[in-house]
Amino acid sequence: MKLLLTVCIVAYTFFSSAQKYDERLLKNHGDTILTIYYKNHNYYNFLLFELDYSYEIRDKKAMTKKEISSAIPAKNIKNESGRVLSKEDLIPGVFNFKTWGIVLNQKEPVIIKLDAGHYLYFYDKVSNNVRFGTSPLYRK
Repeated sequence: MKLLLTVCIVAYTFFSSAQKYDERLLKNHGDTILTIYYKNHNYYNFLLFELDYSYEIRDKKAMTKKEISSAIPAKNIKNESGRVLSKEDLIPGVFNFKTWGIVLNQKEPVIIKLDAGHYLYFYDKVSNNVRFGTSPLYRK
């Protein structure tokens, strides 16, 4: 009876705490994200920040010629099922750029041309680290 009670408590704790985690982080990092959440919550927050705030949609007018020329066409960006990236996929809190094979560069932005007038601009890793330090998700 004592063993059954212990198993129930452990199962309840696991399943109730699992709902706290962002599904995108679970997909990207597997069960490791559970350890990260409890042992280094600030790093968990950084990973969440990276998914939600490392990119923005920019109008062509806001882009430099160099940025425009370095842009990757969206038709070259596909998810696991082979679907091409479009603006409709960029739902805040849902979009997971890692499932599209997008990898952030250390010191250069990643730019994707969505259509004739819009670009998906990803900040580089160094910029994300600096920006995270001033975000509400950052905890000292």
